[in-house]
Amino acid sequence: TEIISIGPGETEQPLHRDQEVWPFDFPPGYQPEVSVMWPLNRDFSVENGATRVVPGSHTEPTRQDYPEDLILPATMRRGSVLIWYGSTFHAGGANTSADIRQGINAAYSVAWLRQEENQFLTTPPSLARRLDDDLLELLGYARPVPGLGNAVDRSDPLTFLRRDTEISWDDAADDTTVRS
Repeated sequence: TEIISIGPGETEQPLHRDQEVWPFDFPPGYQPEVSVMWPLNRDFSVENGATRVVPGSHTEPTRQDYPEDLILPATMRRGSVLIWYGSTFHAGGANTSADIRQGINAAYSVAWLRQEENQFLTTPPSLARRLDDDLLELLGYARPVPGLGNAVDRSDPLTFLRRDTEISWDDAADDTTVRS
């Protein structure tokens, strides 16, 4: 999840697929990721850099040279949402206006893929312990089934986080130590 700001004078972003962050190809038709974008501070327009999308490009096995008439701006009012597969070619547009355009972008991927941003490192345990369980589960502090997403001692990460303990990473090379 991120806030994307496109400022005045910003040029258009190159077309890309969000799922290109993973270093392998997915089977044809398999959609491991869905992304969403909500206008945050103003309506999205062609002038302020509305997200540009190539409808149907999620069915193309490889990158194509798309003519401009196939690349559509997702102009939309605040409160609207744009939803696309991670295999859809898209890009931020150029901002020729005098205003910053901001949008909230979130990507939802299947649980077995590593997240683009490592939430465990960007949300330190001292902060994570103060967050609601529902939010922590969205950050990855959840174990969908035993054996997938275990914490240091093979426990559920949310249960592990809620303990009154501190992990000693210095001792982790020998054997992870948990201090009370």
